[in-house]
Amino acid sequence: MAKGKAERKTSKKTTKAKKPAARTPDDRANQKLQAEDRALNAKLESVITEVTKPEKTRTEQTASIECPYCGEVFEMHVSVDEEGQTLSEDCPVCSRSMTVHLQMEDEELQVEAYRS
Repeated sequence: MAKGKAERKTSKKTTKAKKPAARTPDDRANQKLQAEDRALNAKLESVITEVTKPEKTRTEQTASIECPYCGEVFEMHVSVDEEGQTLSEDCPVCSRSMTVHLQMEDEELQVEAYRS
């Protein structure tokens, strides 16, 4: 080092990690209550969702179905929900198997019969 220049010492500061504050029995009790509240809220939300979801509407009525094979029209008692359904039926006249699709649209029953 050159004369006349003072040596500079750099001091390194070390910081010690602070210890977390000790938990009191009240803190533990509050945390336990909060955990229980979260669990109860989750259960209540699932119950509310189950209660408030709309019920499926099921309609029972008589449908006129035309056989796709012989063309004869026959009546059949059906029970249809909003999502519709597909049935496999035999024609009461010609005994051939057909697929019948039932669908509720604007509170009106739509019936389609296809060859199986």
